[in-house]
Amino acid sequence: MALLDVDLSNHIPAGWYATWRIDSFAANRFRVVLRDSQATHVDTNTRGKGGPDLVDTNSKRVGPGLRLTVENISASDGAHVDDDWHLVVNPRDPARSPCAVGYNAFIEDSSDFDLNDLTISLTAHKSGA
Repeated sequence: MALLDVDLSNHIPAGWYATWRIDSFAANRFRVVLRDSQATHVDTNTRGKGGPDLVDTNSKRVGPGLRLTVENISASDGAHVDDDWHLVVNPRDPARSPCAVGYNAFIEDSSDFDLNDLTISLTAHKSGA
């Protein structure tokens, strides 16, 4: 069962450019998958107890249906997730539609609640076309 399952396409349409960074200092092992209907951009397991783990990328154009899932694949349960969105709006756009977006997820796998065991940061912006 997924600890986190987010349909990113609600805020990041197909054709936008995205970058991401995933850091892990977790004692538990997590599987992180970032995919759309055209490609799997990330499919990785953190090492657990060996940290740090890191995945990052240069800007990539994303397809439709961008989705992020995180599974706790260790025997331990009780991970906590805190996530948020940031929308950037062009003030000169009369429609006030977002031109960029940021998404962050912070996952805690123990009881200290410092929310630094697995962090996922993703930013995306409209293409210039």
